[in-house]
Amino acid sequence: MRWWGWLWLLLAGVATAADQPVPPTAAPDSLRTSRTSYWGPIPARTDSTTARLDNPPTRTWEHVVNAPYDLVGIPFRLGNVVIRETVEKMDSWGLFDLPPVPEPGLPLPGGFLLLPDGGYSSLMGWEVGANIRHPAFLAEGNKAYLNLATSTRHADKIGGGFHFKLDQDWALELGGGGADIPLARYFGRGYDSREHEESYYNRIARWAGLDLTRQLGSVTHTRLRVFYSHLDVRDSGYNTEAALRLVHTGDLPAGFPGKSSGVTTQVDWFLDSSRVDGRPTHGTFKRLAVAYFQATDGSELDFLQYTFDVQRFLPLWHTKRVLALRAYGSRILPAGGAPVPLSRLVSTYRPYSLRGVESHRYYGLGNLGLSAEYRWPIWVAKGRSQTGLDAYLFTDTGQVYDHGGEISLEHFVWTHGFGLRLMGSEDNFAANVELGFGDEGSQLQLGFSQAFQFSGKGMMYGKDPTHRP
Repeated sequence: MRWWGWLWLLLAGVATAADQPVPPTAAPDSLRTSRTSYWGPIPARTDSTTARLDNPPTRTWEHVVNAPYDLVGIPFRLGNVVIRETVEKMDSWGLFDLPPVPEPGLPLPGGFLLLPDGGYSSLMGWEVGANIRHPAFLAEGNKAYLNLATSTRHADKIGGGFHFKLDQDWALELGGGGADIPLARYFGRGYDSREHEESYYNRIARWAGLDLTRQLGSVTHTRLRVFYSHLDVRDSGYNTEAALRLVHTGDLPAGFPGKSSGVTTQVDWFLDSSRVDGRPTHGTFKRLAVAYFQATDGSELDFLQYTFDVQRFLPLWHTKRVLALRAYGSRILPAGGAPVPLSRLVSTYRPYSLRGVESHRYYGLGNLGLSAEYRWPIWVAKGRSQTGLDAYLFTDTGQVYDHGGEISLEHFVWTHGFGLRLMGSEDNFAANVELGFGDEGSQLQLGFSQAFQFSGKGMMYGKDPTHRP
């Protein structure tokens, strides 16, 4: 047979074999242990023979990328160690082993409790005082409160009131108070006021009113606030060489010196899904408010004021480490013929302060602000939800304005700083100390209130409502 005959037979055989069904190939046995190697059989990869690393070793390139972060974080880590060791030593001495009580305070006759109060701010100086309260005034669910304070900057405050629980959803607060601040500051009006034009005046405030609160759901409520206020701004008897009348001669703000009296009607809506005010690890805080002021002193002053505050808490990659974000703003819209006086203007004051500049550093008809805090725990006494200490870094930016055309990033003031927060039981806020830095220096604050989640203080607590729109 010639060669092409053999070739024909070979091709026919290949074609015949291709037409035959191919038996299915068995899947590899996951339990097979007969893979051979130079050192002997190797078992198949299974969950019982495969190492799974929860924390794989850091690669070389990761060390290079993390180097700047590690370098910048050295002073903060050292600070953490010093503070943690200090409070742990205090804890070992039993300084935090206080007997659990439903309501802390020194017992007084009639079921009242006494607690010391105090703090420090650039506006008030060192404050010392006391508050007296009754946790079940006349009936369970009702409260009574009185606060007295004085300071090294000659400021005096008094305030208090009553809280009545009407039913499951309704509550009524009655309150009032007064504050005499002889060294209130004024640098000028607007975002471009100058540091070297710092001056002083005496601000005297009196107020009284009510809050009617309606619980709308587990995380939302609304509030009607009606209060009368009388404000008096005049020359100060202290630091007279830097008196407002002297420093700003020829450009005195409207309403100085002068008095302003009137009634404010305000409606607020709140949403707070963060559950706690000390260590919220998630959730949102929102507040919207509309207020109308009507003068009662014959000045024909009346205006609308709108306020918003939105806060968000984002959990980070470690337990109890949180990024807190905040955006807020307020705007006065004059409706009458009289200009808004100095005593009624919006200013940079807590909870709308820029924590690296003086209180009342800027005045205007409106303000806008942004804040951010990175928080992490340093020490916890007994369990993660008990008394403890947290540290945080913050940055604040914002501006005041008289009309929308003034709003610009170029006019925003930027500040930053750090602080410590003391937590009470159940992750609730107790006190804080913070140090802020700005272009004009540093500012120290020590007290029992915070820039975030400040809505809990109603009219009963005697806080000046003209400072917190």
